[in-house]
Amino acid sequence: MLKTINRNSGFILSSRQDLPAIQITDQIFQDLHSDEGEHFMLESLSLEEFTSTYFYDVPALPEEDLMLEAITSTRSRLAATMRAFVRALNQSLNGTGITAGNDTAGEVEDGTKSIGGANIGRARKVQGVAVMPAQIPLSDGQSITLIFHSPSGNVGTITATDTLVAFRFLLNKRDVTNVVSPANGRDISLKQVTMALSNLIERNTAKFQKAQARQAAVKNEIAVLQEQGDKLEQQLALVDSGDELKASVTSLSQQLNTLNSQATKQEDLNEDLQKQIEIAKSEAEARKQKPVPPVENEPSPFMIAAAAVAARTGHTEDQVAHWADTKNISSDELSELSEKLSAHPTERNVERLKTAIDFGEGIPALTETEPEPDKTPPEADAQAQKAIDYLKGITELDSVDLVEIRNARGAVREAIAALTAAGIYDENEELVNTAVQHLSDLLARVAQGGAAA
Repeated sequence: MLKTINRNSGFILSSRQDLPAIQITDQIFQDLHSDEGEHFMLESLSLEEFTSTYFYDVPALPEEDLMLEAITSTRSRLAATMRAFVRALNQSLNGTGITAGNDTAGEVEDGTKSIGGANIGRARKVQGVAVMPAQIPLSDGQSITLIFHSPSGNVGTITATDTLVAFRFLLNKRDVTNVVSPANGRDISLKQVTMALSNLIERNTAKFQKAQARQAAVKNEIAVLQEQGDKLEQQLALVDSGDELKASVTSLSQQLNTLNSQATKQEDLNEDLQKQIEIAKSEAEARKQKPVPPVENEPSPFMIAAAAVAARTGHTEDQVAHWADTKNISSDELSELSEKLSAHPTERNVERLKTAIDFGEGIPALTETEPEPDKTPPEADAQAQKAIDYLKGITELDSVDLVEIRNARGAVREAIAALTAAGIYDENEELVNTAVQHLSDLLARVAQGGAAA
């Protein structure tokens, strides 16, 4: 929240040459690089940053500060006013190798206006006063920002005819108003202000460019490390893909061996079945030669038992009777088999008996109960629990070893795969995000350490 702006006290800027130059001593320059603004002189400032910082977060004026009314204009003449100020500033900068202002006009990339060599920000209402910034870029990367207010017209808006008064000067992010304006007088010349600003700009440029170069080097090193990390991750992904393909080939080879074995067994069964068919044909032919016994009205116990078995297996009575006859199964044995199947008609028992009848095998062993289901937890659940335990412990990792951190990232990916396979990734997503963020923080710390070195 901005402090109250004192409009009743203001410095007046006049275009005169008879006022003494403002001296920027070494102590004043050192003070600008100290205290809370230690880094402000070395940090570039965009209009967007200025708007969000000085219009909302940081007070523009202390309670007792005077409003230094240094430059007066109107909204419609702002371009000419800024052009004149930029021209005077360039005259003061002559010989330094630094120039002020830009040659663009119209819209800037960030949506602001560029007129008179300066970028003009949008007007905002601050403490009931309409305030608007104008920023002058410098060729060495620094910037001068002027803050205007409108003492006339509607306090909430600025129209084309409203008077604009510049009451604040910023070099980069540092407020230098009290430095470029004398503390013991209210009459200031344009030459005094521009000379003081040019002195500060020239003395600060070497430190500013060095700081910018250092920041650029750190950002570049971080980008290189990030690119190396991405390449390593791609290589790890290729290795993982190769392992998966190798495992897939091994699995297919095992399946082929299994199918070959099953095919061999099926061929043997087919040969046995063909032999049984030949035997059955021979026996049928032999029976044709025997006299047919007279048909009795009452079925024999043998056929009753055969019918009971056939009802369970889906065979015909003749098929069951033929099987029992060829395997020398007596009427009593067939009856006992029928009773067991009636008492324990489980799917396993029925399948065993059907197989014995179809392939001409002996009486199979029938069980009384189905086997207990396997209560061992699935392998996927066990792997998922290991993954959860690992993710919970990853936040304890405190290392600057890049290889160890990258190995941990690979393990986190395996844990994610295990949770996904078990179908419980969603409820553990926050745990995964915490682990990934911790590893990213460690990588950033490694990068910062490298930059500092």
